[in-house]
Amino acid sequence: QARMAFILGNVCFGSGHFFRMQPKMQTRSIYADTLFDAGSLEELEDHAKYIVQGKFQDDATEDLQSEAGIVLYGATVSSFEITKVYKGDFEVGDVIKIAEQYYVEEQDGQQTLVHYGNYMPSDVGREYLMFFDNPPENSERWKDTYTPLCLDRGRYPVIDAKTRSVADVDNMTNEELNLDTGDSTFYRQLYKDVIENYMNG
Repeated sequence: QARMAFILGNVCFGSGHFFRMQPKMQTRSIYADTLFDAGSLEELEDHAKYIVQGKFQDDATEDLQSEAGIVLYGATVSSFEITKVYKGDFEVGDVIKIAEQYYVEEQDGQQTLVHYGNYMPSDVGREYLMFFDNPPENSERWKDTYTPLCLDRGRYPVIDAKTRSVADVDNMTNEELNLDTGDSTFYRQLYKDVIENYMNG
């Protein structure tokens, strides 16, 4: 199986600038192989070592792997405060580091948001349910940093069951789901199962 580009072993990453997405910024999607493709919520749950709910904090920084001035891989790392724990040994109130698979590339004064697959940046202060594997142990830089499983399939915006329901998922735009313009049909199917199992009270 192909391993996702994120798990690169002992490589050096340079810390980048503070990230804040600009309106109407150009975007570019990069294909990324993942460790596995979850075909159902059950598969996602079985593979996840941690299932938690929480909020992204406003402290995002980029980490880039570059060679001869060319970015080979980039991620954006943010703090994430846990508000609920469904699986794993975290506790409510813990703050962990999450690496999301996107970064900003600047060339000739033009900024482009480069992202992997259909995954777009999470919103600061918005609550999400996240599925994580263990961080890579063979990387000093990434050993305490968690990454959503299967890109967008490892992250779901939390809804208020009192005001929204599974039926609303079909009416939500990709942008509302923090997704790019790619096909989100299967993501929405998973999201409905996630809502039924985790967000109905």
